[in-house]
Amino acid sequence: QVFEERRELVAKWFERWTDIQRRRVLEEVLSFCSERQLRHCEALLSSALPQRALDPARALPRVLCLYIFAHLDPRSLCRAAQVCWYWRHLSESDCLWMPKCLRFGWSLGFSPTPFEQGLWKRHYIQAVHELHCLRPKTPPEDALVVADVQPL
Repeated sequence: QVFEERRELVAKWFERWTDIQRRRVLEEVLSFCSERQLRHCEALLSSALPQRALDPARALPRVLCLYIFAHLDPRSLCRAAQVCWYWRHLSESDCLWMPKCLRFGWSLGFSPTPFEQGLWKRHYIQAVHELHCLRPKTPPEDALVVADVQPL
């Protein structure tokens, strides 16, 4: 009974303390705990706090991530670049965009230096943009089939 009264009293004090005061008391109390008690606290905290998401790209080696990203189409690669800065760094790698360009026969007119990054992606985007701008908007006239229309 004495324990319960004192526990309630400490809880009331704890409610009134500032964040800094609460942290100091928690640090001090935890410093007195055994490993078993700390494991209990860990279990309580893991159930009370939301799980932190683990980035699979960070857990895997860079080479494996690039291999996985190499299977993405260009649109998906651009969307992956929006996830975080690390995914952007991976998805803009020249080793991903160069094969996509060379598959269509698009090559750079020069040899880029190792310090120039993202040239192949820009080249791919520019080439696709030129294809969309230069392709005919309407089919050629000789390809149009117009049925003879008779007046009623």
